[in-house]
Amino acid sequence: MPKSSWYGAWGDPRVPNHNLFNTIDRTAHAGMRRKWANLYSMTAISKYEPYVNNCTQILLSSFDRLAETQEKFDIQRWMQCYAFDVIGEITFGFRSGFLESGGQDVDGIMDGLDRGNTFNTLMGIEPLGAPFYFLYCGCGNPVRGLSTWVRKATQMRTERMQDEKHTTHDAADFYSKMQIAKEKDPEEYERYKMEVSLATNVAAGSDTTSISLTAAIFYLATSPQVFNKLRAEIQHAENDSGLDDPITFEQAQKLPFLQAVIKEALRLWPATGLPMWRVVQEPGATIAGKFFPPNVS
Repeated sequence: MPKSSWYGAWGDPRVPNHNLFNTIDRTAHAGMRRKWANLYSMTAISKYEPYVNNCTQILLSSFDRLAETQEKFDIQRWMQCYAFDVIGEITFGFRSGFLESGGQDVDGIMDGLDRGNTFNTLMGIEPLGAPFYFLYCGCGNPVRGLSTWVRKATQMRTERMQDEKHTTHDAADFYSKMQIAKEKDPEEYERYKMEVSLATNVAAGSDTTSISLTAAIFYLATSPQVFNKLRAEIQHAENDSGLDDPITFEQAQKLPFLQAVIKEALRLWPATGLPMWRVVQEPGATIAGKFFPPNVS
């Protein structure tokens, strides 16, 4: 079923087919997806692993320190700091310092992203409420914080590319790949709004990743039997064949109970708490025994 008008709120209203998520036109969406898909292939994603490892080591060191001092902390905030820094590394090749800050919201970016998501969700449901949404979200442009951060990160990455020679590590990040695509075919780069993927990574990836990680940790912490079984599987793998520190993606794939825990956490607590509205086509649709007429979202 085609996307509903709700998706239109998740992009710049002045720019048709602004990003992959909000594009309703199927032809434009297909073209854009073909250009972006290789960036998210398993082959490409596996090359981002060093970036993830850098942040994982900092996170675990911070948790060790907090455990020693027995300090209480907000696990979701730390997971979002972790996700932001991981995505910052994957996208621009460097961290923004959320983890080093001790789990703080650098430049109010997390708060700005939360306000932006709230604003876009409500705008998609009822655009006439825009004045009230602006007030609810603190007035002003609700996505300004994120946009400012992306521009700042882009500028820093551009300057670094000019000052330093490309390394294998640098060439793996999204920004480098965007630059290669831009040099290869500037017109196609603009037509498919490929630069928008830099902001999309941060906007779509940080919240969802932190929510999913927090859910998995919460359910493990409140399910001792499951926790103990998972710990036993990991210890067995460590004793049997050894595990890297941090564990690699390939090694994690060979732990079936760990994979089950991840999938069950995603099932119990989906990261995106929105219906993702679609429009019913002629002659209508019967879903779970209920008939939905045409043109209904």
